[in-house]
Amino acid sequence: MQQAGGHLVKHYKDLAFMGFAEVVMNLRTIFRNIDFCKSDILSYAPDALILVDYPGFNMRIAKWARRQGLRIIYYISPQVWAWKENRVKQIRANVDKMLVILPFEKEFYRKWNYDVEYVGHPLVEVIDNFRASGASGPSDIPSNRPIIALLPGSRKQEILKKLPIMLEASRFFPDFQFWVVDGRETVGYACTVPVRWDGLAEPRGIDWALSNGQSGEPTTLCAVVAGLQPDYRGKGISAVLLRRMTALATAHGFDAMIAPVRPTWKERYPLIPIESYVKWRREDSFHYDPWLRTHERIGGEVLDPAPRSMTITGSREEWEEWTELQFPEDGDYVVPGALATVRFEGGVGTYVEPNVWVRHPA
Repeated sequence: MQQAGGHLVKHYKDLAFMGFAEVVMNLRTIFRNIDFCKSDILSYAPDALILVDYPGFNMRIAKWARRQGLRIIYYISPQVWAWKENRVKQIRANVDKMLVILPFEKEFYRKWNYDVEYVGHPLVEVIDNFRASGASGPSDIPSNRPIIALLPGSRKQEILKKLPIMLEASRFFPDFQFWVVDGRETVGYACTVPVRWDGLAEPRGIDWALSNGQSGEPTTLCAVVAGLQPDYRGKGISAVLLRRMTALATAHGFDAMIAPVRPTWKERYPLIPIESYVKWRREDSFHYDPWLRTHERIGGEVLDPAPRSMTITGSREEWEEWTELQFPEDGDYVVPGALATVRFEGGVGTYVEPNVWVRHPA
């Protein structure tokens, strides 16, 4: 709705609580949010109120809004067909128009003499648009392997309970990619390739894994990319993904899962050599970098840097298009998001990405 031009007053993720204990502990917050919502609706004075999903909150608002004389439209029906069917009486009393996303819901409501409109599931539209666009997902994801989307929800409790079980199923589908998805947004993904590894920290990192590492009988599983949107960090997803990749290595009989890791905070220090950065430690002995620290906390061993993990070259014009910056002369440039500087010589820019090798025993 925000993308369509709506003004976001308060995000639903700030309101959502799951489970009896969490609801009880946040009762004051819930009641404050209900009061805030009522006040905001009155001040805006809408002609109609559109409620979206979230029945525990929205059905309370619908009942109140009906008393205010507002027309109520509800998108995504509560799952009354699964439990507490008699809630239909409350819906019929307080909702003028129910828009449902599952085909059988129209027939379900008909037996209650309540006419609803089936508008289709939003994920179907997302998939159709994805196919029509010819897109293949994030640019750093191999596109030649089928994709299975995992939708564990967006709340921390949901993710911690559901995602490990979902990822456990991935071992039965070794030839597929698994993406963690929240509605329309891909929030997490990870890809691995089998490599033949002699135990040495290869300086070329990712470039080695996708070239020389493919020579000979594979011995080890190598993570070549793992990504997680910033809003979803700190919810335990990263550790779950790492554990799943390590378990995948075990399932295939490999000795370890290795990864040329892209340190999250290295972009803050692009002028510091990776050989120095990898030595930075906190007082608790864990690594300074949060991504490397996550690896360590679940048993990963930080090895040596991969100072030339990935090399990207392009013309001055290409770099200016990629970065929306200007590079008027040859020299070294600090580029936002880059872990090292981009060097220009003779009008050609070269970026050499440094990573850090981490090993997880299988």
